[in-house]
Amino acid sequence: MGRFEGLNDMQWTVIKGLLPDAPKKRGKGYPHTPWRKVCNSIFWVLITGSRWFDIPRGGQWASKSSAHRWLGVWQEDGTLERVLSSLREVAFLEGQIDWERLAVDGFFSPGKGGGELVDYGYKGKGVTTHLLVDSEGNPIAFEVTSAKGDERLQVGPLLDRVEQQLCAFRKETGLIPIFEADKGYDAEALRNKLLKRKIYPLIPRRRLGKNSADKKLASWIEKRRWQVERAISWLQRKFRRLTVRWERKILYWKGLLNCGLIKFWIDRLVI
Repeated sequence: MGRFEGLNDMQWTVIKGLLPDAPKKRGKGYPHTPWRKVCNSIFWVLITGSRWFDIPRGGQWASKSSAHRWLGVWQEDGTLERVLSSLREVAFLEGQIDWERLAVDGFFSPGKGGGELVDYGYKGKGVTTHLLVDSEGNPIAFEVTSAKGDERLQVGPLLDRVEQQLCAFRKETGLIPIFEADKGYDAEALRNKLLKRKIYPLIPRRRLGKNSADKKLASWIEKRRWQVERAISWLQRKFRRLTVRWERKILYWKGLLNCGLIKFWIDRLVI
């Protein structure tokens, strides 16, 4: 089991200004749990893969109910998305994200959480997470669908999440980003949408001729797939809670995925 002793002072400095103000205490009762303790507990579950009620007791940890509740609240009100977007902005300004090349792939997580996955209306199924990475394999954004979802339909929502940074990149460099994907994303409609976004699609066709240029392209992209596959492997190895979907509601699964990317960029910016 991975060990996590809580955010250190430098890591907390990176994130604390991005979180909302703590709600005021209403009347009598216990004071509000500090955000640092809440973040420590969420990251502990995410990294170790343990159950919520196994969260350690101590001065740096929040209760399981508090950590679980705020994970859902922050995901629902967009706090985690805003934190991740802000961290991407800082990483871009520090030259840690290369927008010149983007790649996408998906990974499956079996569902073991029981209950009903209300967002998709089926029981006991796993989910597919679609991950967008830069040319260095750094995870940038994600989308979640059912296991039977069409992966090509998720490219647009993924790019929507980083459209502001892509516009800044094009304006600053004058370059057109290149979008790489395997032949599973082959579709003329997708190519046209990418071109309208001023993104060049580098996607081989499913049916390759004997001496087709697409065959060389498919081989070249296949050799570069290790970057996105490494990002997926790193996320599942570093954050064990992402290997299997134990959460009954997709809201909390997306919240943990957001926290995984947030923790990734916190570590990168601190180093």
